[in-house]
Amino acid sequence: MREHLAVGVAGPLARRARQLDPASLSIERSMGWLYYYTGQPARALPHLERALIMNPETIETLAILAAARLRLGDLAGAEQAVQDALA
Repeated sequence: MREHLAVGVAGPLARRARQLDPASLSIERSMGWLYYYTGQPARALPHLERALIMNPETIETLAILAAARLRLGDLAGAEQAVQDALA
């Protein structure tokens, strides 16, 4: 129950932070993780892809992207994200 409460608070705060600093890699990745964590991997993808444009070598972002793609059934995309993380 406490996790759901935290996610309910984190969502609006993350969206507000993104409004204040749309060029932040950390905020963009956090938005992607938040959507992935709440079972919305399709909504996570654009945030994670933008975070990778900001820094294509961020292993944490690639790991979340791989998990989101896997959850969506995109095995090739998930494998590519893992390969990119290992490169």
